[in-house]
Amino acid sequence: MLNHYNWIETSEGYEFSTAHKLDFLAYFTNFYLQNPKTEQDVEVYSLGITCKQGDDFNVHRRDSLIRNTVITIVQDFFLKNNDEVVLYVCMTDDSARKRRITFGRWFRELGDQEYEKHDCREECTKEGFYSSMIVKSDNTRKNEFVESFHYTINSYFGLPDLDRTTTSSPIHTRS
Repeated sequence: MLNHYNWIETSEGYEFSTAHKLDFLAYFTNFYLQNPKTEQDVEVYSLGITCKQGDDFNVHRRDSLIRNTVITIVQDFFLKNNDEVVLYVCMTDDSARKRRITFGRWFRELGDQEYEKHDCREECTKEGFYSSMIVKSDNTRKNEFVESFHYTINSYFGLPDLDRTTTSSPIHTRS
């Protein structure tokens, strides 16, 4: 088990405080993707992380216990929601690219083949949109989730959809 900050689960999400007296809230909200075959909504969860004292991400990303805490929170989420997926979206602000790189590094360092991470296409990142999806490797609906993730994002950006059935790889090999 990773050494991490103690967290408590509340009605808002998971709360924890750092050694530097920063208070964080990690939470999961409903998000809807579109299934490319049925055009029906596919409900998933999106991960949000907020520092209650503000968002100086350059300070937060260097604290390895924050990384470990977020990883254990995601693992706890999957223990309780085994057949779900988690999206995280870093939108168009100055820190979005840094957050995506940091989150990708965190999950590569975890080196756990139990999970896979799928990233949005490069064309989206050029627009300042960074998004990834984490799914358990043994999720019975994995292909549906992966296809819906890419289809929804590609549709939003007006990009042609690509066959993603061969891009499943463990998170420690994808950034």
